[in-house]
Amino acid sequence: MSLDFTELKTLERDLGRIPAETVSKIKPIINKGALNIKTEMQKDLRASRSFRAVARSVDYDTFGSSGFGATSYSVEIGPNKSRDPAAALAGIAYFGGAHGGGGSVRDPAEILAAEADVIESFIEKAIQGVL
Repeated sequence: MSLDFTELKTLERDLGRIPAETVSKIKPIINKGALNIKTEMQKDLRASRSFRAVARSVDYDTFGSSGFGATSYSVEIGPNKSRDPAAALAGIAYFGGAHGGGGSVRDPAEILAAEADVIESFIEKAIQGVL
């Protein structure tokens, strides 16, 4: 499966040109999108008889930095081994094992693709008139 993130990359480039104070408007939108993605990932994992324990490990972390006139903000979403050892099974749940089995849980990239449009529309509203 191939996903086209061209519009998301264009948005990312455009966001690099907005004033730093506008980032405070965008952070809550990104956080809500990350929470929605995390919730969907957990829901999918809980629906699996074999991989429901992995759902406990799914979380997200935010990262932000400022410097030299630029501000960045990113989110990492997914199973976290330090939160729950069951996270080690996530790769099999999503992509299958070397000897078959697994691959029965929706790929997180599909969840991201669905949520990206929603996030993009809210960010566009938040920065309207800035670019």
